[in-house]
Order: sequence, then C-alpha cells, then structure tokens
Amino acid sequence: MGMNFKLAPSERDGAGMFGAVDAFDPQSGLTGWCVDIADAAAECEVELVVNGAAVASARAAHARRDVCEAIGIQGRFGFCFDASVFDAFLLNRPVFAAKEFSVRIAGQGWTLPSHDGLPTLGALLEAREAWLKRSEGQALLESLEIARQGAGDMLFQPPRKTAADADGVIEAIAFGAGNVLWFLGWTSSRGAAEFPAVVLDRRKYAAGLRCAYFRRADLAEPAVGIVGALLTDWRPSASSDALVAFGENGENVLRALRPLRVTTPGEVFGHLRSQDEPYSRALARAMLAIAAETDGWALETPASKKIKLAVDAAQFIEGFGVFMKGWVVSPSHRVTGMALKLGEEVLEAAPSSLHFAPRPDLTAGFPRMGAAIERAGFTIVFRGDLRDADFCAATLRLTYENSASTHHRLDDVQIVRLSPADLAGLRDFYPVLEREAFFKPLALAVHETCARDYGRVMGDIVTPCAHALIFCAPSERRLQFLLFEHLRARLAGCRAQGVGVVIVAPESSRHGEIGELFAEFAENFAGAASLVFVADVDCALWSLDAALSLVDARRFVFVGPDVALADAGWAALDRLVGAGDDLTFFDASDPDQPWLPARIGSAAFSWSSQAWRRFLRDQNRRLPLRSAVDAEVFPEARRIAAGAEVLRRTAPPPRLIEHVNRVLALGAQS
Repeated sequence: MGMNFKLAPSERDGAGMFGAVDAFDPQSGLTGWCVDIADAAAECEVELVVNGAAVASARAAHARRDVCEAIGIQGRFGFCFDASVFDAFLLNRPVFAAKEFSVRIAGQGWTLPSHDGLPTLGALLEAREAWLKRSEGQALLESLEIARQGAGDMLFQPPRKTAADADGVIEAIAFGAGNVLWFLGWTSSRGAAEFPAVVLDRRKYAAGLRCAYFRRADLAEPAVGIVGALLTDWRPSASSDALVAFGENGENVLRALRPLRVTTPGEVFGHLRSQDEPYSRALARAMLAIAAETDGWALETPASKKIKLAVDAAQFIEGFGVFMKGWVVSPSHRVTGMALKLGEEVLEAAPSSLHFAPRPDLTAGFPRMGAAIERAGFTIVFRGDLRDADFCAATLRLTYENSASTHHRLDDVQIVRLSPADLAGLRDFYPVLEREAFFKPLALAVHETCARDYGRVMGDIVTPCAHALIFCAPSERRLQFLLFEHLRARLAGCRAQGVGVVIVAPESSRHGEIGELFAEFAENFAGAASLVFVADVDCALWSLDAALSLVDARRFVFVGPDVALADAGWAALDRLVGAGDDLTFFDASDPDQPWLPARIGSAAFSWSSQAWRRFLRDQNRRLPLRSAVDAEVFPEARRIAAGAEVLRRTAPPPRLIEHVNRVLALGAQS
C-alpha cells in the first residue's frame, strides 16, 4: 500500500515525513496515512484538493496497524475523507471528471503520493454515484454480506445450545438466487432484524441472517412466526439435520425439521406480502427488497396486476433470440424497457429493437387510456443463445420511466421455433428487417442454424465410389419419377470404373415411393448406387461435404434439385472424371427467366472433394442461403454452355435472403 513515500525533509530535525493516499471506497471514503517521524505523537492535518482548491480537511487520528508495523513506530496515523465530501461534485460530474485531485499536508503544501491503484476523479465520482443509486435491496444484501463476514469468529466457537434447547423451528426452505436461502418457521420471541449466523449441518457455514416476524394463530405469545433470508453457501436437503445459531455469540438457535419441506420462493413472498401489522409490514418490506434484488422474477406485486398486456406473436431463432410483438397498457407510467426470462436464462432486449406503435383496436376495451393506447403496441427482440431456455416458463419484465419494474408470467404464450426457410416471416415484426442494428448477428445466427440443420446426412443405402454423380431428388412425386427415368436412359450401359450415383432426397419423402424408385434403378445400374436423405434438398449444398465423406468420393458432379444435365453436360462427363481439382460449371439458360444464368447456372458443377473442402474453409464455411455456389466468383472455371436444363421454374430468392447472403459474404471475407 505504498509505505515508504518520503515527501520532504522535516524542517525541525531532518528526519522527514512519510505518507500516502492508498484507497477509495464509495461508501466509506478516501483513506490514507501520514506521519511526521520527528514528532510521531502529533496528529497531521491533511487537505483534500480538487482542481487546485482545498475542499475538505481531516486529521490523521485513525489506527493503522499496517503503517505502525512498516515504520516501527506506534501511533494513530490514518486519515479518512468521508465519501459524502465528493457528492457536491456529482451535480456537475462531466466537468469535474476531467479535473485532478490530491491530498496535501495542511499549512505546508506537501502533496501525498497516491497508491498506483487509486482511481481518477472521474472514476471516483462514477463509483460514488453508482453506490448512491443502488437499490434498497442492494444495500441490504451488502449489509448481509458484512454480517456473514462478521460470523467468522463464531465458526470456531462450540454451539451454545443443542437441538433439544432450540428457540424455534425452521419448517420449510426455498432456494433463492444469489446465495440467498429463504425459510419459514417460528421462534420463541421477536428479536433484531439482522444477525451474523452460523449454520451447523455436518460442517459449519458462515451466514448473514435477516428476519421478519409475524403473529401466528397457532402460537401462544410471545412466540411468533418468522421468515428468514440467509446469505450463505449452505445448500440443505429434505434430510438435513441442521441448526442455525445467531445473535450474541450464537445464543439463539433454530433447528430444522426432519424431513425439511422444500417450497418455492413464491410461498415465502406470499407470507411477506400478507403482513398487516405496522412492525411486521416494515420488516417484510425490507425482505421483499432483497427478494426484488435477487428473486425479482418470481415476484407478482400489486403493481403487476394493474398492467394489462398480451403477446400477439413470439418466434425464436436458436443462437440469436426471440422476436416478440404484442401490446401493453400502463395506466401511470410509460414502459421504457423489457427483458424476458425463460426458465433460468434471462434475455435482454437488443439495442434499439424496442418499438412502440398505436393500437386503436384497444380503444373499446380501454376507453379512458387514450395516451397509453397511442404507444401500446410493441415489437422487440430479446437476445440470447437459448441453449438453456425453458419456453414453458416465460416471464416478461417491464421497466418504466420511473425506473420501477413489474414481472408478468406468460403462461399462455407459445414461442415458436422459426426455421431459416421461413425467415421472410420476420418482416411481420420488422418490415425493413435488414436495416435494424441486430441484422448482422441475426444473419450469422441463421447461418449457424443452417449449418446444423441442413448439414446432416442420413444414409439409407450407401455404396462407396471414387467418382460420385450426385443428383437431388425433388419433393414432388412426378419429378422424382422423371429424374429416375432420365438417369435410367442416360446411364444405360455405363461401365465407367469407380463411378457411382448418389441420390439426395428430402427427409420428408423417406417413407414414400422414392425408396421403391431407387431400388428399381439400382437393380439395373452396373455401378455403385447410394440413397441419402437431407432436411431440405433446396439447401443440399450444406450437406454436400457430409455426403462426399459418406461415400468416400474423391471427385463429384453435383446437380441441384431444379436442373438436369443436358446432352452437352452428359457428353462432358467422361473427361470430368479425371479432371483433378479443376472446377467446371454446367450452364442452364431459360429465356422466360433471364436471371437464371447468374444464379441457377451454378446449381450444377463438377469439382474435387478436396477442393470443395478447401473452398468451405476459405469461406469460413459460410455458404449462401438457398442458393448455389455463384459461378461468377470463379471466372477461371470452365463453363459448359447449355450443359444443364431447367426441371422446374423457381422464383428468385426473397430479397431478405439476398441481404442475409450479403452479410455472409462480407463475413467470409473478414
């Protein structure tokens, strides 16, 4: 803590003065020490200087054993400027944040050096302001933590009483958040509100205990009911044989019943809210403040019941979050923020995603809420990866302009999983979705979902081959039949060494006629034949790497679900088999769809498996959504004119998909 800062030689005997400013706490203040070696019994006076002016003074009159041990002189050398000294500067914090502060010896002008860890004036004021703004619950939790630390000495003392001599009983427990354990029971008489405590349950646990007392009809006075909050690491079970000792040297003891009933925090909070005696109500209010700080999501307050709300739609994308829209009518204060809790996972709102809109359809139901109706409709995005989300236990937190909050269970709300194929449906929430600040992380999350959902291949019949001709079977039965007829005609008499056919079919058709069609084809095909299933053949490129690994192919020809090889394409197959890592595209043209050459023209191509995997690695595995590899990116690739023909007419990708593809392309380059 900077024990050897020599300031200047003393004018009296040359021995010098020593000291330092070594700590700041937003509650207790700015501390340090100072000693005149020549006259250690004299109390040094120091001044706090801000922007060159002295604003407060203090005397070095506090015990500092660490200083005494360091300098080898006994005395009182510590000083402290109360934290409230800095409150005057908070009124104009932006101005004073840039100013300097120091501590000097009064009347002599010598400035005490500062410990390296001392904050700047700006950081000091920020910490003080945050402490002043802390909630009542935060303050009580801090006090409980101090009480728990004060129980350290009790850990080494033998218990004053046994279970037979206990002053009361713990009848039920509830596990709260933040190491807070709630309990219900009774005790022989009322006592103080807060104690250091020790829990004895096979071993000892230090605890801070806060109590609220209330009358119980089944107890004769002076016995009373008790609700307790224990800040402790103790985690009991129904079979725990525990004692809680508290008060002066642990003179009061509560014993836990066996078996110990485990209840919910909601039951405990219900007892607290039901108190009507002034004394009990005051203690209960303090306990509810702790609950609001640690278990606020479990609280249903009277204020919650005054708020009317409904959720019209809620959809989620794994790895990103939840889209929600609905309405909320608050009679007194405007809603300014929201958060969503799903089980134990809390999702905060994405920045700038909360929008309000008029809901004139609510006018009849709320005739005197004109101003509230004008901004009752809301749309919001809650961010979170959702891995631990429990969609059956949803709670919405509303925050208001006065910083208060209410919590609302969403028991009747269904939060529906949104597939990447239905991405355009998000325009119901945000019409210009691509302009929202959260669109980039949304696009990347959609990509990750595609990689997981569309990257899987389920092999039904797998036969290894060195050169794979991969054909995507459409979902329609008629087109499936035409595909196999086409292959039968083209591959009749094929005897090429190592060439095999791989049919990629949609998982939805696994129990349909495609199995029979494939079996008939394989029976008459001389080479290897495989049938695999994927989630969506329109996104078959996502599973191409897995399919190649499944059949152990070194080179492949991929033909997407919308095209078939034409005469020129089939004629080129023989030379493509030995083409090494060369890339070849089969162009398909359609005069009725002029956009096809730039898009579907690359839905049929030939490459080596090694080169394809290298391409995925270079692209950070970011393939465009519902689109093939863009042939325009590979100007050096060979092109086979009219190498493929259109099987079915498809619409261009939705504009939203194009925006997602643009984000993915930029991400692949970074």
